[in-house]
Amino acid sequence: MSLTRPAPEHVRNSIRIRKCTDEITRLPGLAETDTVAHCGASARGEFARTLTMVDYATNWTVNVTARNNAKSNIRA
Repeated sequence: MSLTRPAPEHVRNSIRIRKCTDEITRLPGLAETDTVAHCGASARGEFARTLTMVDYATNWTVNVTARNNAKSNIRA
């Protein structure tokens, strides 16, 4: 089950999306981030989410759990 929904067009146009054929930037501080919902077969109720951030220049990775995607739980 996927909980990913398309972003509004103005957001998609304002964020550069790296393609698999693009060269990875080797400057520290540029990171890719994603959230994963651990909800099983149903998205109803409370379940854990994982926020993963990777800095490809340094191979530094951070994994954090969050109760939901509320702004107060997911922040840089």
